[in-house]
Amino acid sequence: DLLVAGIMKNKARLYASKGKQNCVQHLQPQALHCHDHQDAKCKQRKNPKKLSKDEVSMIVKDLNNIEKDFSKSIWIPTKGGDLTLNQLYSSLKDSLEEHLFSVYQDSNVESPISSEINIVCSHGTKDIASKQVIYPGDAPLLTLSNIIGEGKILVFFVCHSGSYQNEFFRNNIISMVKTYIAVGYKAVIAPFWSLHVHIPRIWLPAFIHSLNKGESIDHAMFTANSSVYAKYPTPSAWASMHLYGNPHLCVK
Repeated sequence: DLLVAGIMKNKARLYASKGKQNCVQHLQPQALHCHDHQDAKCKQRKNPKKLSKDEVSMIVKDLNNIEKDFSKSIWIPTKGGDLTLNQLYSSLKDSLEEHLFSVYQDSNVESPISSEINIVCSHGTKDIASKQVIYPGDAPLLTLSNIIGEGKILVFFVCHSGSYQNEFFRNNIISMVKTYIAVGYKAVIAPFWSLHVHIPRIWLPAFIHSLNKGESIDHAMFTANSSVYAKYPTPSAWASMHLYGNPHLCVK
């Protein structure tokens, strides 16, 4: 009985090993094909097409360039009767005409302003980062997408519009600046605190003139802030406008 049991056990092992070999023979070609296919994909992912130095240079230039005759728009809703906005427009009028700005003075526009440089003028509050509304008059403007369209540089002459707020439970920072960088603006310029009505009339001509000379936007910012410093040497005045985003933008 023990001898028969041993023979049967050996036969079972032999059949099992043959079965495994057959399974391996049937599965092996397919497995090899899958591995080869995956290896090819891996090689493509690991070895993407390399760009030449000239190609990289061209991409960087395109990202940093502004057209020579770049378009400019400003939304300054004076027709609502706001005294401060009317005062601001009077101080900027000559510069806006000189630099060929498209000027929008209605509170509501037919389509959002969409130039390479867009300027928004309004009132803002200290909680603007979280609420993201502005006040062209007594009533808030809740839908900024009706006013602000596409562009490369966005300038806010709006108090506190460059400020931010922490969302502690989400480990996140919210701000007007972050919102518009996310939708495609290359740079946003805005005051971190209150902006006096006399500052834009000094700041804007110097900024646009520097850009027209081919200076990068960070140098144009420095020049504009220095012009304000020459008149108002207090930091709350000359340091109010802040640059966020790409500092290398410049006119071709």
